[in-house]
Amino acid sequence: VRQAVNASLDACVRTPEIQVEGGAHYGTREVGEWIVDYIKQA
Repeated sequence: VRQAVNASLDACVRTPEIQVEGGAHYGTREVGEWIVDYIKQA
């Protein structure tokens, strides 16, 4: 799980409160789905 979370941060898949300037905005559901998909592909 930690690896998936780190991968999401590296890919700038973050919720607005921790998003870097100019990054896309994702909701918590979208970030969670991204992390689940990452784990499934591992």
